[in-house]
Amino acid sequence: MKNAQMKEKLPGLFDIVFHFEELPKNGDPLVLLNAVIPWEEFRPLLKNIRKTNDAGRGRPAYDEIVMLKVLVLQALNNVSDDRMEFLLKDRLSFMRFLGMKNERSVFPDAKTIWLFKEKLKEADLIPKIFYWFNKYLKKNGFTVSEGTILDATIIEVPKQRNTKEENAQVKQGEIPLEWETDPNKMYQKDTDARWTKKGNQSYYGYKNHIAIDPKSKLIRDYHVTSANVYDGIAGIELLKNRKEGTKLYADSAYRNCDAFMKKLKKKNLVDKICFKGYRNKPLKEKYKKLNTKIARIRGRIEHVFGDMKSFSGKMIRTIGMERAKFQIGFINLVFNFRRFAFYQS
Repeated sequence: MKNAQMKEKLPGLFDIVFHFEELPKNGDPLVLLNAVIPWEEFRPLLKNIRKTNDAGRGRPAYDEIVMLKVLVLQALNNVSDDRMEFLLKDRLSFMRFLGMKNERSVFPDAKTIWLFKEKLKEADLIPKIFYWFNKYLKKNGFTVSEGTILDATIIEVPKQRNTKEENAQVKQGEIPLEWETDPNKMYQKDTDARWTKKGNQSYYGYKNHIAIDPKSKLIRDYHVTSANVYDGIAGIELLKNRKEGTKLYADSAYRNCDAFMKKLKKKNLVDKICFKGYRNKPLKEKYKKLNTKIARIRGRIEHVFGDMKSFSGKMIRTIGMERAKFQIGFINLVFNFRRFAFYQS
């Protein structure tokens, strides 16, 4: 009798459908994201991903667009592959976003999620998707202001427990002998991440260098480096796509890089970079006023970094430059998705 009562209370297909219909009324942000992002337009970019699963048991591969959406959900919630596997089965809003119609739907497991990311990484598809979407934004009237803001943020990775000797070898681009002879140890070592100092605090990881549109705050370009790379040096890469006459806003770190300033002048960009005073050479009043004007616009990039860290956190749990580039690039893409959805709302 008790079992029969419990069985009657289990949700059925119509209960799931009813809850799906109620989600938009409760302000589910995924409904808007699902509606405004041109998901199917990404399919041609994803067509070369091999459509087989690693087990080779004949189970049909998951649709590429569904898998792309899974990664978007994972980035928005900053969770591991294992946790994502659970959440896909647990949250109705996720089921609806993926187009899974009922509780009998088969969801990708952690291994499938990991494998799809590996395939995207190996094909270097994230930059292609990112820049395709930027063209789409431009075609729809976004990122058309006259300026660009540059800055970088540190993305930490788990600290390596290396000896001083091992760290010295890694800095020289060498692999410690003990790591080479122990594949399991080598697999867990990040030989690309580096230490850097900001203020009085040390950080270990990578940097996300970005160029944003001042008006829309959408990311136009990005460049990923180890954390020890100077902002001005990395910033040269972000000048490549800037058109002549573009106003370029940045903090004083970029002005202190001669190579960056030469590139800026060569491309005939308008210098809107902050000035820096020194103890024995304080800034004149006119430069202080210029800094105040520049800061009003330059400060908008901090909103971008703040929003990204609100959903992706301050740390990524990847090993090596290639996976860091993939993860950071995908976070930049998801930020633009969110920003575009915000404007469409």
